[in-house]
Amino acid sequence: MVRYPTLVAAGFAIFLTTAAYAAPAPQIAAEPGQALTLTSAKQMVADQLKAAHQSQVRPGAAEFDADGNVRVDIVNINGLTVSHVLVHANDGQITDAAATKKRG
Repeated sequence: MVRYPTLVAAGFAIFLTTAAYAAPAPQIAAEPGQALTLTSAKQMVADQLKAAHQSQVRPGAAEFDADGNVRVDIVNINGLTVSHVLVHANDGQITDAAATKKRG
């Protein structure tokens, strides 16, 4: 049984994460000529969360997609995934993974 404070905390974490990625993201790219790695992608996401003063969430698991971009999970302090972001391999731009899904 889920308790009410847990639901409120999860909802608040989702709200903060959504608000952080709704704002224009600063361009934090890897060094020119260097390939995007899982570690560098997670560091970029951590830096963006820190700049947005998001201390209740952090980067979690990361994986490459078919295009060479990195999908990074955003997890709360309990380790539960609350969102996903996509770090683009070509320019290091960070976008909401749900907004970049291919439809069709």
